[in-house]
Formats: sequence, C-alpha cells, structure tokens
Amino acid sequence: KAPLNSVTYPPGHMWLFNTFARGELHRRKTGRWYYRRIDYCNKSAWLLAECGDSPSSWFIFLTDPLFVWEILCNPVVCTTDSAVSWLVHMAVPFKMFAPRIRQEERHLYYTGPSEQSRIREPKGPFVRPKGYLYSTRDYDRYVDIRDSYLLDNPRALRAALLTGGIIWRIVVHLLDVDFLLRGPSTWAHFTDVREQLWLGRNAIVDDVLAPDEIGLICGAYIDPDSDNAMSSWWPTAQHW
Repeated sequence: KAPLNSVTYPPGHMWLFNTFARGELHRRKTGRWYYRRIDYCNKSAWLLAECGDSPSSWFIFLTDPLFVWEILCNPVVCTTDSAVSWLVHMAVPFKMFAPRIRQEERHLYYTGPSEQSRIREPKGPFVRPKGYLYSTRDYDRYVDIRDSYLLDNPRALRAALLTGGIIWRIVVHLLDVDFLLRGPSTWAHFTDVREQLWLGRNAIVDDVLAPDEIGLICGAYIDPDSDNAMSSWWPTAQHW
C-alpha cells in the first residue's frame, strides 16, 4: 500500500530508461538525498544517503528502483529515519550500511564477550526423526525458542527485520524502529557475520543472518536418518 500523499508510486514502466526520469533523478539527488548506483551480484543496486546540514552516516541500500524513486520523490520521506520507518513497514528488503569501524578504534565500541557467546549457541534447525507427528506443543516450543533467541540477540532481530519477505512477516511483531536506527552491531564491524561493500578504499557494513538463524526463524527441522531432509513450519527464505 502506497502512502496517501504519493503521486509517483508506482512510477511508469521502464522509467530508468526514460530521459526525463534520469534528469528528474539527477535534479532531486542534489536536494534531500545523495544516491549512487552500484553493481551488486551482477545486478544494479542503489545507495542513498541523506544530505543537508546534518547528513546521516547511514547508507540505505536498495535493489528495487521503484522504492528508490519513491524515496527521492516523496516529500514526507525526507530523512533517513522516515525512510527506514517507511521501508520496514512496507516489508521492503533493504540494508542500513555504516562505515566500518577501524581496528584501532575497537576498544571504544566492543561490547564484550556476552554477545559473542550468544551468537555461538546452537540455533537450529531442530532435529526430528522420520515419521514424527508434530503437535501444537511443538509449534509453541518453536515460537518460544525463536522469540527468546531474537530478543536476546538484537543483531539477529535487526537483520531479520531488514530482510523483508517471509522472514520479516514472521518477526514483525517484534518491530522497534528506534532500535533499527541504532545501526549495525559491533559484530558487523569486527566479525565475518556481516554484509560488506567497498566504496573505493572504504568499507561499509551491516548485520546479516547466519544460515542457522534463518532456519530457526522459519522453524526448520531436519531428519538425520534421511540425508538431513528438511521440513519447516514456514516456507524458507529461498522459496518465499
């Protein structure tokens, strides 16, 4: 559902190849937003950053040009905070990249071993033998374990909310926009559990879900006696 004040959603077909659209985009980027097209996994993607007297240090990363156009043209979505709030309520997959903290500054930001110990706990998928009959008790236990893990690991919850799709739908009841605006966790800066892009010689990073965390969120079960055949309460992110 588009905002009530939107006059550009969705834009005309093939707008990226329209001369007027390119000129309009160039004009608007000099106002509220700076934008840059990059190559990402052999496809086009866009980085948006807020301009102005107090520019944000975040880069909003999008792969859908329709939402790039909406942010650039919608007068209400004029700040990083409002853009993030709008995108996450629309279930749009996006990232909030931040410049990676240098190793020599690590002591100023590192939160200690508590978060490190949590991320290495077994997270799923659950194990059930072939022919097991599931019940509501199994589902309730899955929900308790899933929500407890996400609440104890803000890094994983934040990454899930930015993922969009079925992952977003499963965890949206835990949404807290103010929490999202805190930016990437220390894990994104100092471990390999992250998404990283390079802008010239500078790296920008954001949180990402580990495969086991995706399995936990979707409620995946494996059967070790059937070549680890998998079933789940929800469709996996690869299928939805």
